[in-house]
Amino acid sequence: MAAIFHLVSPYTPNLIPLAVFLLALPVIAFLSASAGWLVWKSVAVAWETELALQYGDGVPPYAEVSLANMVATQPYDISLHLVVPATESNLALGNFMASLTISSPANRMLVQSRKAAIVLPRSSAPWSFLPNWHGTVDLTVPLLRSVALETSRATATIELGRRDRWKSIGNGEGRELSVLTAVLRGVVVRKGIRGLVARFPLTSAFMAAGTSLFISFIVLASCLLPALELRFNSDPYQDKPPPRRRRLRRRPSMSAADTDGARHNPKLRKRSRSASISTGHERRSSATVRVYRAYSFYAMANRSSRTIHRRWHLRQSLE
Repeated sequence: MAAIFHLVSPYTPNLIPLAVFLLALPVIAFLSASAGWLVWKSVAVAWETELALQYGDGVPPYAEVSLANMVATQPYDISLHLVVPATESNLALGNFMASLTISSPANRMLVQSRKAAIVLPRSSAPWSFLPNWHGTVDLTVPLLRSVALETSRATATIELGRRDRWKSIGNGEGRELSVLTAVLRGVVVRKGIRGLVARFPLTSAFMAAGTSLFISFIVLASCLLPALELRFNSDPYQDKPPPRRRRLRRRPSMSAADTDGARHNPKLRKRSRSASISTGHERRSSATVRVYRAYSFYAMANRSSRTIHRRWHLRQSLE
């Protein structure tokens, strides 16, 4: 273990940033994928809700559904699609009203719409000659255009028929619409950037993931690259240590001939060494003499000043 640590320790300054970089790559990839998934989930798409109409409650047929697939502040075109039987009572009903009321969970009305509709005979329908459409009529009633709600949690109440249903028609049938299936649909109105994202949801998700990956990689690289100093062509064990500085020693000046002779003659070497030692002693002794002279001069000056001061006091006392 110690040998492995000894081998790895020179590379530690380079291995730690590299390890952090490699460990951060999966995290960056996960965050980028999450960004793409969030964009994919937040894209507004068209929706439809099947209605279960209620009959026999003393009011026109009605249904109440929750609009859970709507995105807040996203404009929608909302319409009602009906499949009604082509009976004499439905054809004789004439115009009837389709009303839509959207309210918040706190029972506050957000938007309301009422539109008139009519069931046409099969001969007037362009698809009446097809064998699959015997006895039924498709009817589409546009209710709202480019409506945007402030909340994504809303409740829709749909009502079909006439308020004067108590009046009889024909052979005494009630003025009530018979419906086979009813579906409430919302189509996304593509406007601005959100409309572009709604038109190309898969491309937008990939672009969001790629942008997040690129930005995260740039930030991580800018933080770690200054610390990465990989040396693939050099070995730290083979690097030569830096040269040490030598201290310069002062030597007595000698002529060129003396230096050449001292190199070849050992006696001259000894003499040169003794001469250098003697010159060193002479320098030290001369410095000591200078210090002693300065001190003696200072002492003499101090003594003379004291004697002068005493004489002056003596003269003052005699006078």
